[in-house]
Amino acid sequence: MSIEKLEYFYMIARFNSLSQASKELHVSISSLSSSLKSLEQEIGTDLFERHGKKIILSTHGKSILPSVELILAEAKKLNISLNESVDYPALRVGTSDASFIFEANKYPIRHQNFTIDYRYIPSLDLLNKLSQKEIDFAITSATLDHPKFIQTRLATLELKVAISNYFVKPDGILSAEVLEELPFIFLLDHVEHQVITKKVVKQLTNEPKYVVCPDSLGAAKMITEGKGMLLANTFVQELLAIEPVCFVSLPAFPTIHFYLYKNSKSENFYFYPEVEKEIQAIFNQTCHTTQMMDSADTGTYYCQNDKY
Repeated sequence: MSIEKLEYFYMIARFNSLSQASKELHVSISSLSSSLKSLEQEIGTDLFERHGKKIILSTHGKSILPSVELILAEAKKLNISLNESVDYPALRVGTSDASFIFEANKYPIRHQNFTIDYRYIPSLDLLNKLSQKEIDFAITSATLDHPKFIQTRLATLELKVAISNYFVKPDGILSAEVLEELPFIFLLDHVEHQVITKKVVKQLTNEPKYVVCPDSLGAAKMITEGKGMLLANTFVQELLAIEPVCFVSLPAFPTIHFYLYKNSKSENFYFYPEVEKEIQAIFNQTCHTTQMMDSADTGTYYCQNDKY
């Protein structure tokens, strides 16, 4: 549907008359009638009740009128042309976690009034793009206290070590020797992952080794080839759930928090609650699936480390 159709609907509702709306808009009655019929077909219901030459708003017409008034007011503020479409605006959600995008694309958007365009953005650029309104929302594990941004915690995810099962002993123990010899993988352009990896690894070994990898898929190849191990959140675990990769629980059960940020000055601010629900549902579903996988797993792995 277009702004023009909503404008015509609003004027017809205002006067309860096609002829009066026609005079006000300087549009022919046939054009108004055709536009109204097209809008009703798109919505799937009658917006007016016809009584001879008289028309009055139907119950559904009355229910959508306030929303139409709001859309027209916002369109006027933003100088949107009458012919511009308002169907399913694509809300841009940036994240530096590519594994989240992979998982999110499995789930259809439940909301009928918008779509979500997930975009991978390096963590150093993420909040800057949000500040410049190049994206509408940002998902990150970074914490930021700034009056321009609204922050909501989405989830707290447990971190595990993704490693080839070749290095895990028959009794399910990951030895201190492996922790010292096998390098931990850093994800390139993912500062938060590097920070949390260093923090956790310092508790596991005194002489950690690191190797840089461009993304999660590259990390999967390195792990299966026995060239490194990766500190993985729930979404990465979903992505790497292939043979011979296994996931080692750490004794201290380290976690990582994920947040949703919104620029309070954004034009799409009023979509924030609904987008938050959509993204929260993805986190909930993924965490639930991972918990079911863990409960069905016959092997539990732990790190052997005298520091604990």
